[in-house]
Amino acid sequence: MNTRTLCWTAIGVAVSLLLSSSSYALPAMDIHVEDLVRQASEVRKTLNLNPNQQILWQQVESRVRAILQTRQSRRAHLQADLQLKLDDSKTELRELAKRLDAEDDLSNQENKQLRDLWLTMNDALDDNQRQIILALLADQLQRSADQKPESKQNKPT
Repeated sequence: MNTRTLCWTAIGVAVSLLLSSSSYALPAMDIHVEDLVRQASEVRKTLNLNPNQQILWQQVESRVRAILQTRQSRRAHLQADLQLKLDDSKTELRELAKRLDAEDDLSNQENKQLRDLWLTMNDALDDNQRQIILALLADQLQRSADQKPESKQNKPT
């Protein structure tokens, strides 16, 4: 499932952040939303938000956390249910695949919601704040790329 990748693509996209990257940067789809949401309070401090922006940030962050918490709970239940089904010798794999496809579809809908939330926040930022976000995301992408193990394609044969 490639659904754990979104919010700061949401915050990236959402904060209309053109995910600037160097030649070694991590692909945007490999960003884990949960990791970026954990950094939201630090980002918020860096932005020096005005009172209206602070209220909007709190609302967006609260909604994002609620969506992610719901997703995590839903996936935990799905995982447990799939494990039970796999223990049953009569389980149809196609039925399990349908459940996983449904989860992917729901996650894609949530990803759109998350992007829309952060785009709303982006609209409230001034140009200077947007530049700060872009720089922070570019740094995050570079650090993530530095920590990512070298792919098989880059290894000598």
